[in-house]
Amino acid sequence: MKFIKKRWIIILAILLVFLLLLYFIASYFSDQITWQYAERYTYFDTAKFNAVVIRDEQVITSQNTGNRYYCCYNGEKIAKGKAVAEYYSSADILINKRRISEITNKISYLKKIDEQNSFYKADEGSNSLQIKNTIYDMVNCIDNNLLSNLPESNNKLERLMNIRTLIRNERTDFKSVISNYESQLDSLKSSSSELTGEDYAPESGYFLNYTDGFETKFDFSKVYEMSKMPSLEKAEKNDKAIGKIVKGAKSYIVFEVDAELGKSLSNKSTVKVKLPTFAEKLVVSVDAVNKSGNGYIVVLSTMSENVMMLSTRSTDINIYMNECSGLKIDSKALRTIKNSDGKVETGVYIQVGKQIKFREVEVEYSGKDIVIVKEGGELKVRDEVVIGGNDLAAKSN
Repeated sequence: MKFIKKRWIIILAILLVFLLLLYFIASYFSDQITWQYAERYTYFDTAKFNAVVIRDEQVITSQNTGNRYYCCYNGEKIAKGKAVAEYYSSADILINKRRISEITNKISYLKKIDEQNSFYKADEGSNSLQIKNTIYDMVNCIDNNLLSNLPESNNKLERLMNIRTLIRNERTDFKSVISNYESQLDSLKSSSSELTGEDYAPESGYFLNYTDGFETKFDFSKVYEMSKMPSLEKAEKNDKAIGKIVKGAKSYIVFEVDAELGKSLSNKSTVKVKLPTFAEKLVVSVDAVNKSGNGYIVVLSTMSENVMMLSTRSTDINIYMNECSGLKIDSKALRTIKNSDGKVETGVYIQVGKQIKFREVEVEYSGKDIVIVKEGGELKVRDEVVIGGNDLAAKSN
């Protein structure tokens, strides 16, 4: 009898322990919540289009013959009447002229480095950073097929490396190098060839030493009125054309969009875009949004002396719409509650230690997976925003 009684006591004790264990497990999981940090974030919609670039251009024609030497570099801003090309009886002079230009530029920047020598001594960190950034720029030029920008970046890298020799006391100055270049310059200038002709800029503006045949095909004065995409079918080039003048830094970017985006753009004065010729996004003007069939022709404009922008005729363009910045949270974290006054508030629960607190937020953007809320309110960066959990309102205080 005592054995049976003892057995029941053991069974009841085990049952009690089991029930207590279940209770603690249930309590543990009922108290568990999932959360994520509130982080700064920028959201935007983007759409990609192919665009035509239209500028105010004038073709330069020439009747001269012989070996042509361009006196201006591409993208150089020049005045009306400036010589843009010279013609010589011998081709050898062209090599000499280019070499003279290169050496003259080297002498100029080396003299400037010598003049500012004392400012470089304690600036190795800045010099190293500039060298790295210039190398990154060169890689970016290659990746984006902007090979015409490489010579300028290469010259910049050479200048920075020369400055580095001064900083590290590997050289005290460049007087001997300059003297050697000046001797080369005198020798090159002594060689002669008969000048047979010159071409001059018909207008002031930016010089480019090539044409594509579309300079006169588009009516620049009526760009705001465009209601269909300008055609880029093969254009006939002028055999006498030796280059052109882009009369201003303003370029118009024309492309076609659907009705929804067209209506949205028509309500804007500016918009952010990304072009292959620029590393960063640009803010450009919305000049016209004209109805065209089932869509719209959009005319944007930008002011830029970038040589690629001045010469590009067809380009891809990315439009950034509905851009907003703030704190990103999971869409499941957003909740509505009634406060003590009966007013409905939109906000989130955050975890502060072992406590759960409600924070009201102002929604900037709401999507399927994320919500962007305005920064500067009750919610702060790195707050632990609750995504899921049981009976959060009861736990909040």
